[in-house]
Amino acid sequence: MRIPYLTIALGLLLSACQSLDSVEPAQDKAFIKFYGEAGDTDGKDIRVLDDGYLILGTNTQESTSGALLIKVDLNGNQMWGQLFDKMTASGLIILDDGYIIVGDSIDISNTDPKTTMFLIKTDLNGAETGRTSVGDNIRSFHGTAGAFDTNGNEVVALGYIEDINDSTFLMGFNTDLSQAWTRYRAFGKDNQRSKASPSLFSFTQADSVRFGWLSVLEPDAPAGVDFVEAGADKSTPSGVTNLFTGNTLIDANADFNTSPVGFVAVQSINDTNGSSIGISHFDTDIDITTTLDRKQRDGNFYAHAVVSSSGGDVILGSTDFHEGNSNRTDRDIYIARADITGGFDDLTGFELFIGGDGEETGAKIRQAADGGFIAIGTVENTNKAKSMVVIKINNKGELLN
Repeated sequence: MRIPYLTIALGLLLSACQSLDSVEPAQDKAFIKFYGEAGDTDGKDIRVLDDGYLILGTNTQESTSGALLIKVDLNGNQMWGQLFDKMTASGLIILDDGYIIVGDSIDISNTDPKTTMFLIKTDLNGAETGRTSVGDNIRSFHGTAGAFDTNGNEVVALGYIEDINDSTFLMGFNTDLSQAWTRYRAFGKDNQRSKASPSLFSFTQADSVRFGWLSVLEPDAPAGVDFVEAGADKSTPSGVTNLFTGNTLIDANADFNTSPVGFVAVQSINDTNGSSIGISHFDTDIDITTTLDRKQRDGNFYAHAVVSSSGGDVILGSTDFHEGNSNRTDRDIYIARADITGGFDDLTGFELFIGGDGEETGAKIRQAADGGFIAIGTVENTNKAKSMVVIKINNKGELLN
């Protein structure tokens, strides 16, 4: 099924409500819900739990800046929320006894503040039980994502060091956040600069656990896939694969994830005709099997995240394409399911355009337990106030029942 165009007046909804939480979704398996503090919160990550969803965002208001962790039920109703100050959030790790937030912390008392990779552990109710940071007060360290090695019982965090030689690094922690190992090195092809995307996951291959992630390589800026074997020498990646010969936009997220037959990656490809969505499929050895560079209509299309299902790849992105209105330049959230060949015209495919007059972008998308999909992003109203938005669709791409 293909839905040619769907506009939700998010800007009007946000500007008309005294509280963002006053917008209630229908109590069913499809909804839109807003969350935030002081009207300036960016959505970063979402995870599927047995009894609901865990939402992560960053609030950038000076008086309430910090990482915002919220648990909601299966209908999007908030159960609890916690704000961790002086921290920007990027990714979540789910453990049996709690959750770990991966991000950055900034020492605002320093005249030349440098960020440190920052991890906070909470219990299952969001109460902090531990924290740690990684940095050297000379360079900025950024935490981008995390995963859990069930075999080694280790938490693995991914990040990059910001200096003249940007380099991706991995760090291992015990579940109490004490450091287990450190690997400061520039992962990447031919010693190019490497900036890690907010994507890290563990998978089993040949009876061993591996960690995979996607980095944007500079200065030519193609995207590449790295992976290391858990428990082995983590100082060297097992392999790097260039996804496309074209340039990947640095400011748009790229994503790498598992699929039923291997792996899938998306990125935003930049060329003289604007930005388009690039899709790559990999076999279980992480060798590329197909690559697609899709330009949808006029306007720019940006890829932010991908999740794969038996019906195809569901892509979360954004676009400045507005059917019937070429004068608008703001972005709307874009969700599409491509069939296994990358096409959008198959009966299994769908497209959604979700936005108002402000700027709306996606961050992460996951498959829900009921077979549908749930995405998190950021919406902005006409007064430039921002909020996290969570969008739950069913497996047919329907937002409203």
